[in-house]
Amino acid sequence: SNKTLLTCFHIMPNDPRIKFIKEAEKYVDLFHTSCNITKKNLINLGVNPEKIIIIPLGVDLSLFKPVSFEKKQKIKKQLEIPQDKIVIGSFQKDGIGWKDGLEPKSIKGPDIFIKVVEKLAKNYPIFILLAGPARGYVKNGLEKLKIPYKSMGYLRNLTEIAQHYHSLDLYLITSRIEGGPKQILESWASGIPVEIGRAHV
Repeated sequence: SNKTLLTCFHIMPNDPRIKFIKEAEKYVDLFHTSCNITKKNLINLGVNPEKIIIIPLGVDLSLFKPVSFEKKQKIKKQLEIPQDKIVIGSFQKDGIGWKDGLEPKSIKGPDIFIKVVEKLAKNYPIFILLAGPARGYVKNGLEKLKIPYKSMGYLRNLTEIAQHYHSLDLYLITSRIEGGPKQILESWASGIPVEIGRAHV
């Protein structure tokens, strides 16, 4: 008697699982996604539009909000982040699996991230703040380029995540495909500029 719900945030054209979506529709009562792009992709794969519901991503504006320059500097000090650097954030999981993440997850664009920060480091005094599991590929790339960084690991508490946004000067998104992404909303709500890295860099 239970209803079956399938959540789909993004679809990569070469994902081997997409061949099962039409078959899965027989057993799924409702497909949930966060954006129109994924809804269109599901329809193109044969899913009945009436079975698809969009629930956009959202953020808690009582946590994710701008802070004063003084508070930003205080947070940087608490997190042991250099005061004289341009702090660039990347909070996600962009490696395969849940361990070291040495193999890059292509959809999240960790290779693009490394190319972008390599170019930025030639002209600006940057410091990278990472959060999230399986960031080994990015860490190795930063170490090879001798770009300073700090990795905070997997942040589970929303208050802690918001504090880390408050320490940033820029947030960088390099995903090839996203279902939002939520980081745009979190950055904007926190008053942090967002740069979308491109695959052609």
